[in-house]
Amino acid sequence: MEKEESTIQIRLYHADSFFGELCCWRLESPYSHSSIMVDGYVYSAVYPRAVKMLATNTKSPEYSELGIPPRTGTFVTFRVPVEKKNLIKEWLEKHLGTRYDLLSLLGWALRCQSLQVKGTYYCFEFVHSSLVYAGLLPVERSFITAEQLLLDLYEHKIIPTLSDKIIQRAKYQKPAPIRYET
Repeated sequence: MEKEESTIQIRLYHADSFFGELCCWRLESPYSHSSIMVDGYVYSAVYPRAVKMLATNTKSPEYSELGIPPRTGTFVTFRVPVEKKNLIKEWLEKHLGTRYDLLSLLGWALRCQSLQVKGTYYCFEFVHSSLVYAGLLPVERSFITAEQLLLDLYEHKIIPTLSDKIIQRAKYQKPAPIRYET
């Protein structure tokens, strides 16, 4: 008997503002933001708090930030057993409303882990940590980039292929340290 599976979609966003361009420059990446879609809902760590939005709700206050369109970007879609999807969703729901404070942003910008505030995440960490909680990835990472997130998914056989360009960019970027707090 085949296990029932669900689709998970990671959304990687191109910059749409000066701050987004600054993020891309600092991350050495074309992506300034990420979110994860589970059961038709988009979850994301955005300033000032982590949010959830129905992907098709164009009237949502978060739609201009998380909707594609109006934003541009890339989708990475993969299938997981329903039990894993439920764990991802459990982690995301538990972390809705989590503060995304400016000190964490400074820690990210300077890649200074000691500046991170416990219990807060920025967008790529938010997505990555939900996958770790579900047991799809082995360890949480701080200051992870889109490319490093994708490489982690590829190396752990969650996604079947990854372009050489993304692999090389991920290896060029400053390594993402293991997150000391979950």
